[in-house]
Amino acid sequence: MQWKGFELTEYSFIATDACMFLDYSKVQVVEGKPQLLEGKQKVTIEGRFDLAKKAILNADALRIEYHPLYGFPLNIEVDWDDQVVDDECSYSIMEFKVS
Repeated sequence: MQWKGFELTEYSFIATDACMFLDYSKVQVVEGKPQLLEGKQKVTIEGRFDLAKKAILNADALRIEYHPLYGFPLNIEVDWDDQVVDDECSYSIMEFKVS
């Protein structure tokens, strides 16, 4: 079953983005609406799918790990341009919990 097939409306997670700097966000989704509890960026699971698609289409090197049950991108490691130093990024979802 794919992510959308679960139709989850209540869940929480911690997201990290590491591109030169580490950005951390704690997000809770209530009635399908994401709420930022901590951090600066309201990360969504749907946004991670968009990021994965962008990386698949544009990156020189890529590794994506998907959640074994829900099928969303848990970890995305990307090197956007293998000719550029320090453009590697890592995006992770941790502590995913269905309410």
